[in-house]
Amino acid sequence: MTIEAQAGVITYAREDYAEIIDELRPLLPIHWAEISQRKDIPLDPDFDFYERANRAGVLWAYSARVGPARELAGYCIMTYSARHAHYDHAWAKDDTLWIHPDHRNLGFGNGLFDFFEADLRAMGPVVIQIETRHGHPALEFLLKSRGYGPTGMLYGKRFA
Repeated sequence: MTIEAQAGVITYAREDYAEIIDELRPLLPIHWAEISQRKDIPLDPDFDFYERANRAGVLWAYSARVGPARELAGYCIMTYSARHAHYDHAWAKDDTLWIHPDHRNLGFGNGLFDFFEADLRAMGPVVIQIETRHGHPALEFLLKSRGYGPTGMLYGKRFA
């Protein structure tokens, strides 16, 4: 799926995690620095888990790329599986979702959502769940504008 944007052509795709991870790695610290609420806990992704989930067929990597060089401008990593209490129905849950600040408010977020929602709808999930961080109003605004609503509250407590 491609759409025209001010910065050129934006391409949305579902890509193989193994093929996108090397491009994604340098963006993760930027993403983490923006949204982390516990900056004293270092970013330490379990890349082995992601590789296993990808090989098991339950991990999807969606990308938003811009321009002729197809620069990675945003991504969404989703897991797709049945829920323990709703085994006959598949659910998609985001693991991480981010649009680079240089590409926000240009339609990238909506375009990425349009793409992965259509892709997931074709596979038949009952629910797509997107987690947002407290104090990240841009994603919350995007979610509400697309018809997403709260499904619960997530609280955290850190033990030293």
